[in-house]
Amino acid sequence: MTGPSSLNGSHRLRACSFAGRRADETLHAFLLRRHQEMGDEIAAFEAMTERQAAMLWGEREARIAHECSLLVGQAWIAAFVAGLFGMFFPGDWLGLMLAVSLASMIGGISLVRLPSAFRQAFGCIRRWRERHAR
Repeated sequence: MTGPSSLNGSHRLRACSFAGRRADETLHAFLLRRHQEMGDEIAAFEAMTERQAAMLWGEREARIAHECSLLVGQAWIAAFVAGLFGMFFPGDWLGLMLAVSLASMIGGISLVRLPSAFRQAFGCIRRWRERHAR
């Protein structure tokens, strides 16, 4: 079978629309071309997968760093409140525990919400200044 052949076995070449075979292309040339194209597609998919994995790894690292900063911030807030409460009310252990837990909750909520609120507010201020600077 050295001559050109088509999908239905006749010697008249036909284009294969679903596979992208050209009308003047032999089956062998088509298979070689598709093999090369599929290799290129696989390489592109591998590169895309590696980029996505790197992006997800970076997001994971950023989330871990953010969680650590929140924990450290809450610990500093709790220590500060415990020190102040211990200075002013040295014998009130129940009040100390309540004050530290309440300060930790409020501080944690503030540490989570305030950076995004500040970023949004600074963005609004910057846009307002750019509009009115002209």
